[in-house]
Amino acid sequence: MVSHTYLNVTKYPVGLESRVRDINVLLSIGMNDKRMVGIFGGGGIGKTTIAKAIYNSIAYQFEDSCFLANVRENSKRECGLVQLQETLLSDILGNSSLKIRNVDGGINIIKERLCNKRILLVLDDVDELIQLESLSGEHEWFGMGSRIIITTRDEHLLINPKVDFRYKMNELNHNEAFQLFSQHAFQSNKPTDDFVELTKHALHYAGGLPLALTVLVLMHKSLVTIDERNKFDMHDSLQDMGREIVRQESCKEPGKRSRLWFHEDVRHVFEENMGTNKIEGILVDLPERDLICLSSKTFEKMTRLRLFINRNARFFGSPRYLSNELRVLDWPGCPLEYFPSNFHGKKLVILRISNSPLKLPKERFKDFQNMRTMKFGLCKFLTEIPNISRIPNLEVLRVEKCESLVKVHDSVGLLKKLSILRISECNNLITLPRSLKLRSLETLELLDCARLQKFPEIECKMERLTILFLKRVAIKELPPSIVYFTGLSNLYIRDCINPIHLPNSLQLQHLNILRQDQERCSKVVKLPTKVRDERESMLSVVSTEEFEISSSTNLFASPPLANAHIFDDGCSFILFPALRFLDHERSIVKSEFFMALNCFSSLDKLVLSETEIVSLPACIKRFVRLRALLVRNCKQLKEIPELPPDIENIWADGCVSLESFPELSSGLRVGKWIDLSGCYKLAENIGNQGPYNDYFGGGILIPGNKIPAWFSHRMENPSAGGNSCAIYITGLPFLDEIKKIAFCVVFGPLELSGPKYGSCNLRWTIYSKGIESKLITKRDEHVRAQGSNHVWLEYLVLDPFVLEEDKLLFRFNIICYPKRKVKGIDIRTQFLVKSCGVHLIHEHGENAKDHPSLTHVDFYFCFESSDDKSDESSTEEDECDEESDIPECSAEDDDCDDEDEDDCNLESSY
Repeated sequence: MVSHTYLNVTKYPVGLESRVRDINVLLSIGMNDKRMVGIFGGGGIGKTTIAKAIYNSIAYQFEDSCFLANVRENSKRECGLVQLQETLLSDILGNSSLKIRNVDGGINIIKERLCNKRILLVLDDVDELIQLESLSGEHEWFGMGSRIIITTRDEHLLINPKVDFRYKMNELNHNEAFQLFSQHAFQSNKPTDDFVELTKHALHYAGGLPLALTVLVLMHKSLVTIDERNKFDMHDSLQDMGREIVRQESCKEPGKRSRLWFHEDVRHVFEENMGTNKIEGILVDLPERDLICLSSKTFEKMTRLRLFINRNARFFGSPRYLSNELRVLDWPGCPLEYFPSNFHGKKLVILRISNSPLKLPKERFKDFQNMRTMKFGLCKFLTEIPNISRIPNLEVLRVEKCESLVKVHDSVGLLKKLSILRISECNNLITLPRSLKLRSLETLELLDCARLQKFPEIECKMERLTILFLKRVAIKELPPSIVYFTGLSNLYIRDCINPIHLPNSLQLQHLNILRQDQERCSKVVKLPTKVRDERESMLSVVSTEEFEISSSTNLFASPPLANAHIFDDGCSFILFPALRFLDHERSIVKSEFFMALNCFSSLDKLVLSETEIVSLPACIKRFVRLRALLVRNCKQLKEIPELPPDIENIWADGCVSLESFPELSSGLRVGKWIDLSGCYKLAENIGNQGPYNDYFGGGILIPGNKIPAWFSHRMENPSAGGNSCAIYITGLPFLDEIKKIAFCVVFGPLELSGPKYGSCNLRWTIYSKGIESKLITKRDEHVRAQGSNHVWLEYLVLDPFVLEEDKLLFRFNIICYPKRKVKGIDIRTQFLVKSCGVHLIHEHGENAKDHPSLTHVDFYFCFESSDDKSDESSTEEDECDEESDIPECSAEDDDCDDEDEDDCNLESSY
């Protein structure tokens, strides 16, 4: 089945079922039309709850779905509508990197990409017509069978010819309100005798509003949430209530209110110098990035200001005063060169300054005693992180893109509560603290600091440190004292300027040789010759992109270590007992490399892509937990031996020398996917033998020209192909005995010569056709385009009772997009479907035979135009990105309109 995110609705769904049933009548999912249904009512009446419940109950019946929450609030932010459009397209297309330049461009993309998709879209809490026009302007934007649900407080927005039906949310009746309040207050359908009168008073006060009933009890569970990232959120009705209370503090003069957030009020107070000592918090969030002018006296009267956050304003001018009551100062674009002389910051907890000329006098940090978070970014005059020993409570220190930064003071290495230290893109940084004594440190990142050569000494056990990331630094060696990193679980070392020497005393026996560029670096880095008990190593992730990995001659020439077990298949049992993910892409991996691994029971994913490895050792089968193997574009790889029994995904595309993969012929039990595109020698060697057997479970892509002969329904080499095809089978007997469905397609480029650039999106969708069309499953794969014909074969294992109708529709689509430009011209190969087939696998073999008198099969080959169109989401960088995401393609059930007969070839098989 299609996977949809399940939305949390409510703990006590009182009155929900009847309202969901009423709205479902308006939606009429079984009708093959397009409908917009609006739900309106006052705040707190339960519109969002109802919309979530409906979404959960029907989303599985659609090709794709999206629930856009808090449209009103999110659209008010800078580029808010554009971000909502991006979220909509990301949820529907599965392309999270898609970027939109403006609202009009987003409208065009939505229309182009979704016009053939049967989708469910929920727009929650709409309050302006522009939101509807930007997100669901016309029925024609979406495919047949689509449903759009809109929730709003404003009924007038729904008096619109585009909205087909309106549903008014009524308050709960007395019995429903009584039950809801009782469940929240007493975890029962009725109160205890002692609280009956109190319950009556509560119901009289709250009426039938579910939110109001909830407010009266257990408020912390109902209105305020804190997610896994410690992000604080509240119900919009509670927010509105709080804002109205603040507005009532001074209806006519915003400067006399305790909090400012509305952009017009903020601009008025700043530019007219209307601030007062009543103001405690300011949030600057303009509809679009703009300039605000400040005077030297702007903040002088705001003596009680505790919070200042700037989201997107640019400032001109330099205030001479800041409140000493400030707890949070989050100021991108801060125009200050120095903090004002009055400001001591004793109460400051969070300081974030970026894109600022700010300088940090050494003497000013002595008073920041309560600071927890400090971040500087793009501060071009910041030359040093000064002595911060008087900030004992600092937990997070981030310094990014400060081009003049040269030194980080030794005091940073002595902060007992520091948990995150990140210094990145500070190209002139030379000096770190001489030593680190950071018992609470969890993450240490030194990135893109090309002049940094020395790593600090470690002076205490730092067992909380789990992540160490070194990227593009000039460090030559790690000190022996890093043995104190006893809890290290994630190690990333990438693109470093010099080869990094690991100390002999290192407890974490995790790497052999690290080397950035074999042509520039010739030194060999040896691993320690002593190996401690394997249980001491806790490394779980290693990523050493673009490094040479091999083994020290001394290590493997010496007698076997006492705690090492040497197997006959050439692997030893020495290192990495907790390793889960090992990435050696674009490295030099020699055969001895596997002898240093001791992660047979833990490794989940192994990446050896674009290496010069010739063969995988036989011991790879010992990695019993391995689920994913990537050996992409390993041009010299000749053999893939026996693999672990539970492996799920293998990417070996582009392995042009691969000749042997024995398990393909013997029934490899792969659960998901094998990509062997471009493995021409392997395809030639296995010929018509496997992987075409009933034991195979999953999908495979391999060079080839034919549908396997045992397919009961197939069409070979149609006279006119297309980039989509459909197979419609009716009159199916023995539905309850169909346990698997095999489907297969041969596709290839329109022209078999010339350069081939681009990537392809492949999709199979299967529908059960009856009175209603029910989506059984869909399967998507993104593959790299190859310049020849390929076969995609997939086995689907059906869940019990999933087939309820005797009609099945199978659809296949392929669309390819360019990855780069050649001399300014987009290069793309048009791929076409050459043949396709379906085979039903029954529980009892005798029922697998065709039944000519019962079964009817139609084949449709169609060409869907994929000419390049203006795409506001594309950028030059996207076109050059080899890993760019590809939009998905789908078509309606009616593949061939009468006017398109020249592009379609219809054949029937009985």
